[in-house]
Amino acid sequence: MIKRDITTELLEASGEYPVVTVFGPRQSGKTTLVKMAFPGKSYYSLEDPDVLMAAETDPEQTFRDPLRGGLFENLVITEILKGHLNCGKHPELFFYRDTHGNEVDLIIRNGRKLIPVEIKSAATFTPDFLRGIEQFQKTAGERCAPGFVCYNGSYEYTLKGIRVLNPIKNGKFETIISS
Repeated sequence: MIKRDITTELLEASGEYPVVTVFGPRQSGKTTLVKMAFPGKSYYSLEDPDVLMAAETDPEQTFRDPLRGGLFENLVITEILKGHLNCGKHPELFFYRDTHGNEVDLIIRNGRKLIPVEIKSAATFTPDFLRGIEQFQKTAGERCAPGFVCYNGSYEYTLKGIRVLNPIKNGKFETIISS
């Protein structure tokens, strides 16, 4: 196999982030790249109809897996990405981490607004889920929208201006995409 130039960046990113998502055109070698870079690691593709269907129809069973946090985060980000693309929008999706280790799983740039999205696979909400968003709000100032916490629970509400919801169970991806 040919070593790809991007392999080094992929390995560095995997050391910094809990989930690494590789996007690209069909049949461009994404799966081969990931499997070569991470031999022996579990690999999940949400393009696999069985994996996607299991995640959408029975998230409780799917996310009992030890990798559920990464799977849940990947599912949410992929659905947000697909929603942007299906609306004809150019998705501007980012990850945020500061020098103190505060992080937000997803930042969506919508014009001048920055929308923080924290993604948690837990079924029970805790106020600690807001910490990264609150730190980001202080840093971004007026450009920061209130944001979202996506979790695997049953309840939906607003806390400190931040929407807390389960976009998979409640079908609320449009709420995040249209913000």
